[in-house]
Amino acid sequence: MSYLFPKRALRAGDVLDPTDLTEDIAPAAERVSGRLNAHNISETISSSVGVDEEAYYAIYHYETLAQFRWATTTPGSLGWPDDNGNVSSFASSIQNNFEWQSLDNATRGTVRVSPTTGMSVLWINAYAQYLWYGFDPTIGVYGGSWYTARPGSLDPGQHRNGAMTRPCGLQFALRVDGNIIPETITGIDDTTYRASTPIKPTSQRVDTVLLTPGPADIRGEQICSLGPPCLPIRVGACVPVSPGDHVVELVVRRVPFVFSAARGAVDNGGTAAYGGYDNLYVLARQLNVIELKAHPVDSVAAFEVSAPSFIEEEVLSTAAVYTDRVQPVVAAYNAVGEGALQRGALAHYHLPSALLGAATTERSYAGSGPVFNNWIPSTELLDTVTLTGYAGTPGVGWKLIDDSGVDPISVTNFDVQSQCKVLVLVNMQVRNIKGGNAVSLAGDYDNPQTVSAGDIRQFALFKIMYQLTTATSTDWVGVDESIGMVNDFVWWPKTPPSGSADPVAEPVADEYGLEHVEIQLMALLTFNGFSLNRRINIGVFGGVANNGCTYQVGRGNIIALKLRAP
Repeated sequence: MSYLFPKRALRAGDVLDPTDLTEDIAPAAERVSGRLNAHNISETISSSVGVDEEAYYAIYHYETLAQFRWATTTPGSLGWPDDNGNVSSFASSIQNNFEWQSLDNATRGTVRVSPTTGMSVLWINAYAQYLWYGFDPTIGVYGGSWYTARPGSLDPGQHRNGAMTRPCGLQFALRVDGNIIPETITGIDDTTYRASTPIKPTSQRVDTVLLTPGPADIRGEQICSLGPPCLPIRVGACVPVSPGDHVVELVVRRVPFVFSAARGAVDNGGTAAYGGYDNLYVLARQLNVIELKAHPVDSVAAFEVSAPSFIEEEVLSTAAVYTDRVQPVVAAYNAVGEGALQRGALAHYHLPSALLGAATTERSYAGSGPVFNNWIPSTELLDTVTLTGYAGTPGVGWKLIDDSGVDPISVTNFDVQSQCKVLVLVNMQVRNIKGGNAVSLAGDYDNPQTVSAGDIRQFALFKIMYQLTTATSTDWVGVDESIGMVNDFVWWPKTPPSGSADPVAEPVADEYGLEHVEIQLMALLTFNGFSLNRRINIGVFGGVANNGCTYQVGRGNIIALKLRAP
């Protein structure tokens, strides 16, 4: 029952019975001992009342950085990720099998958090940057032609493991308490899945298989994993959990490459053998878990208030009735103690919001989007910022993503005065990462003719940066754990230029297979509070690793969530 009423109204001439007097006070005392609900609480709670920062949610976060190792930082030179004994010791190595594995490192530990929860929902966001080492700086060494493959490789140069025509084959997923969350797997989870074809009225041919009328199973397309040799990825999920200890992990596995022997490659039972150079690593990695508690109070001792019973022939006085009995109950209601509340008593309008603030910006640029060629000479903890996005002589440093100085992908004037954590999520469409010219290629496996091909050793990098609003336009602080990189992975053109007599002409955007890749970034910023009213700007920055490379941004958005934090 939400409200308590006296059993009777005291009237003139009534006999004062100790039991009746006790029953008028005792229920109120019992109610405040762990059974108060929403009806016993005013619509808002005074701002002077202290509320535990994690009263209804808790944040668990893991992050580590394994820096890129770059083979050259000379202006005008072609840079590439170098694995000739120059792999970061903090990188996590990926096994070449089809087994889920934890992302771990002897020095930096495992990408894992272990929350202890009540009845809760875990909001999980994970981020990882992977890199398939093997970009080849020695084109033209083997067989007198850069087209000739390295020994043991199925495909031509530029990458030791044939990343031009063979997918990297990675799947990431979230694992909670040892169970993979199927909806988080980056790609279908079966390389040889079968698609059911409904009944057909007549016989028909699919590939080389003649289907008779009736239902039939055919092999599905091999779209089952991440293909580019380097890519930043972010996965997320909301997972209900029961009370107890839990383990949340970001895991990964390598998917075997299945191919047709008609390609002229060595057939190992339908899968390609991994070469001696086949090394995959995960560099920057983050795991953020926010526990959204179903009940604000999990388990606390009951609150007690003393209201002694009346006894026979007790002298009635102000002290006996009010001071000793009524006043303690009134005080307990006015200053609700820990344990006085019933589970679920506090609704969202009673307590201050868990979300102290939020901001988002969405941009969609006209046409193919702005072009950038600003050059980053070294990716290791470099926070140099340039205002030159695209010019004949590239600017040196990171450049805020915008359209010629307007419409940046950023949030501005974001309040971080109070102690807080800011979760930043970024999604962005990047396209057409390429160098200044196409390359002539004399033949391929299927069509021995001269066509043009891109250079897969062209790289675009992105990261999240922030600054105080009072800082200069080039004074930014980078979050290196958020760095993401992608290369010109659409190496092979789909068709030659229409009507072009020049087979090595610059690729035409509408006719060639240019990238339309989604870049996903994440960062958690921690602020311990400022004595003054401080505000920040948060933006998405990009650049290229090769002097002469360009890329375009079609659209993007950034979300900043300010959370209470202890």
